[in-house]
Amino acid sequence: MMQNSLRVLNQTLILAGLVFTSWATLSQPDTQRFDLPSHFKYPNGITHNEDNDIFVGSVVSGDILKISGQREVETFFSGNEEVFAGTSLRYDSETNILWIASPDYLGKKDKTGTVVRRSNRVAAIDVETKSVIRTWIMPNKGFCNDIALDGEGGVYITDSLEDTIHHIESPKSALLAFAQSPLFSPGQLGPAGISLTNSGNLIVGLYSAGHLLEVSSDGNSVDKIELSRTLDNPDGLHVLPNGKLLILEGSPSTGNGKLNLIDLNGEQPYEVITLADNIESPLNLTVINDTAYVTESRIRHLLVNDSILPIPDKFFVREVNLKDIL
Repeated sequence: MMQNSLRVLNQTLILAGLVFTSWATLSQPDTQRFDLPSHFKYPNGITHNEDNDIFVGSVVSGDILKISGQREVETFFSGNEEVFAGTSLRYDSETNILWIASPDYLGKKDKTGTVVRRSNRVAAIDVETKSVIRTWIMPNKGFCNDIALDGEGGVYITDSLEDTIHHIESPKSALLAFAQSPLFSPGQLGPAGISLTNSGNLIVGLYSAGHLLEVSSDGNSVDKIELSRTLDNPDGLHVLPNGKLLILEGSPSTGNGKLNLIDLNGEQPYEVITLADNIESPLNLTVINDTAYVTESRIRHLLVNDSILPIPDKFFVREVNLKDIL
């Protein structure tokens, strides 16, 4: 019973953390941020297509924005009862499908004022028709956190509550468990950010524990990656073609969110190098050419018990120029 209560609390504080560490830094790259429309709140999932249009999803809404390179913004998809959040977005150019993790973070009130949460799910949207092809309900009320393309038309999904990585082979396939391990932090918020490596393995961040894991391409082995320090609530991550890893730290306890670089080509323990800090609740990222685009969700006031934290009236995507770093 105590463990179940802990998990409910952890889901409520899905982005909270308590780890305080020092960090290595480089000369910080140029950054700037652009505003999102005033009606769009708490950005989270982010991806881009082959035309470098950016798609952004929300923690609390199923609306998905499409932002052109000229910063023209349109609502690409309007949320409904099938898609009511977008904590992760991944566009697959091979299939022209936009994959979405849609957990019901806040829920909605029924006629009696009781908050009701819909079943957490993964969805696939046909980008050409802007229609939902299919949804998959997370088993055992799991929390679908992040998505990685498998490179063959399917996706991997992290489940932060059920300590599982799931796999969907194609839109016609079932959602199946792919990997489970005692290292997935049972009793805490486990697997969060996920990305595919050049070798076909997966890099996974453990949100509460602050560790990174490497999962073999067949899902049969899971190994801890030794780092120079523990991460402060790792969230979105992205393996670059050169084998280096970009990873965000949400850091809700301090408010000092970061974008880090970890070179996975060397010897463990790998150094954690901070490229940019003072990002307000960074949750996910996508990389276009030499620029990282980070959703700056500003969600800290919903996670930390501090009545003086302001409620934000603007939300942003932050651009980080990586040209001289990588």
